[in-house]
Amino acid sequence: MNHRFQSILQHLEDHLNDPVTLDQLAAEAGISKYYLIHLFQAETGYTVMDYLRRRRLEEALISLKDGNRILDAALDAGYGSEQAFSRAVRRTFGQPPSAFRMDPPIRIRRLKSYDRTLQIDPQRILKGLPPAFRPLLPTIEQGVSSMQDYLSDVRYEILPAMTVVCGIAIGSEPEDEILGRMDRLAKAWNLKVSRRFGFDSPVEGSEDVTALRGYEAWLVIDPTQVGQLPTSLVFEDTRLTIKQIPSLRYAILRITDPFAAPFERIPGGWQALVAWLEEHDFKDPDFKHDPKAPCLEEVLTVDGKMVMDLLVAIDRA
Repeated sequence: MNHRFQSILQHLEDHLNDPVTLDQLAAEAGISKYYLIHLFQAETGYTVMDYLRRRRLEEALISLKDGNRILDAALDAGYGSEQAFSRAVRRTFGQPPSAFRMDPPIRIRRLKSYDRTLQIDPQRILKGLPPAFRPLLPTIEQGVSSMQDYLSDVRYEILPAMTVVCGIAIGSEPEDEILGRMDRLAKAWNLKVSRRFGFDSPVEGSEDVTALRGYEAWLVIDPTQVGQLPTSLVFEDTRLTIKQIPSLRYAILRITDPFAAPFERIPGGWQALVAWLEEHDFKDPDFKHDPKAPCLEEVLTVDGKMVMDLLVAIDRA
C-alpha cells in the first residue's frame, strides 16, 4: 500500500469543503506538485481536481435529499450560482440536480492504494486443478516466467463517455469476421473512428448454438455522426446498434505482441488480470460490480509494436 498516497486521499476527505491547492497537497505529502499529478492519476485514473470536484458534487447532491435548497447546495460545493452548479451536475451525472432529491448519485467508491505490480503465482494457477496436474509444475513455472515477460503491471484509466456503433458475430472464429466487417463498414459509411474495442459476447440457446462463440465489436465515433448513419443500420446482413457508454474507470493490463501465441497470451492475460482484481478492487467490501460493465479488448500499435490492452470497468467515473 502506498501510504503517501493514502495520506493524500485522507487529506482531501478531511478538507472536502476547504480550499485545496496542488502546492498544499504536495507539501503535505512531501513531494513536488508535478510528481503528485502523476502519482494520483497512476493510482486512481482521476486527476486530483476532477476527484475533488466530483466528491464535492456528491456531497452537495446528498444534501438535497435532506431538504437543502439547490442554491445552498451549490454554494456549499463552491459554485457561485445555481446555474453553474446545475451545469456541473449535468456534465458529471447526466441529470439536473432536482433528479437527486429522492435518490442520491452513485458515489465514488472510497479509493485505496494497491500494489499494481502483477504477481503471478504458479501455486495459485495449480489450485483447484486435479492432482494429476501437479507433475506439470515445472512447465507451469516456466510458462509463468514467460507471462511476466509479455504482461504489464496493472494501471487505471478513465475513459470518457462514448458513442459506439456495435456489431456482433457468432461462429467458431467470430473475431476476425466481425472486426473485418466493422472496418469495411467504417470505410463504406465514411466514419471517423477514434477507437476500436471488442469483447466476447455470451451465446445462449440450444446446444448447437452454445457450441459457437459470440464476439461484439465497437467503433467509437463522434456523437454528431449518428445523424449521418443509414436509417436501416444493417451492413453485410449484420444488424447494428448505437450505444451510449458512460464514463467509467478501468483497470487495464497490456499484452505485448498478443498474436505471437494468441491462444496462450490472451487467455493468460485475462487470467492474470482477473486474479489481480479478485485480490484487490473486487475484494474491497465497498465494491459493487455493475452487471452491465464491459470487459474490453483494444489492439494498438505502440512504438512500432502491436499490443493488446485488456480493460475491466470497476467504477463509474
